[in-house]
Amino acid sequence: MEDEGYYWNLSRYIHLNPCSGGKPLAESPELYPYSSDAGYARKTRRVDWIDYDQHHRYWAARNGGDAASAYRRFVKDGLDAPADPTLDRLKDRVYGGEEFLRQMVQLASHDETSQDVRRDIRKSTRSIETVIAATAKEYEVDPSDYAGFRSRAGGRDVAAYLCRRYTTATLAELSEYFGLSHRDSSGDLVRRAKRARRENAKIDDRITRIEKSLSTNPESRV
Repeated sequence: MEDEGYYWNLSRYIHLNPCSGGKPLAESPELYPYSSDAGYARKTRRVDWIDYDQHHRYWAARNGGDAASAYRRFVKDGLDAPADPTLDRLKDRVYGGEEFLRQMVQLASHDETSQDVRRDIRKSTRSIETVIAATAKEYEVDPSDYAGFRSRAGGRDVAAYLCRRYTTATLAELSEYFGLSHRDSSGDLVRRAKRARRENAKIDDRITRIEKSLSTNPESRV
């Protein structure tokens, strides 16, 4: 893992595992009896052998405020957001930004026993710019049109949704990229696109075309 900034995403992914899949084990992570999430959600349910404060130090140092409350909201938002495909593919191998992933590819290339690691890392190296460009091309707009706070450019929601699926960008990073004032506001874009894809066949077709263009993009082959 590249740095502590990615730890919250990884932690949320683990805590939400019981709530995912065709037959989820719990409606919310804090209700799953074998998860540590309950102690992060409520101080009264903490145990003495978990260092909860260590989990929150990075957030507190960078953002201030109540890190425990922020993490509860972060996990709750994750119930509606698509799973991070990078985490799902790499599992306990590598998690970080695009440049970090590329560095890991280079390091692994010197080890003949690491072919499967290199293959999985290569799958995850798509940048925000690549996804934005592919979406803008499908919707016949300029990629820069997505950056305005009040932008109504076609496919903006879809661009945010696909960035969450195919890059390692956090919601905070996407909010900044799309010109949104709140660090979690991009989650609204993601949820709208996810719902639209489920309910609108034309939008689903468009997203499928964009995904196909991303799968053939040379960037994914490092």
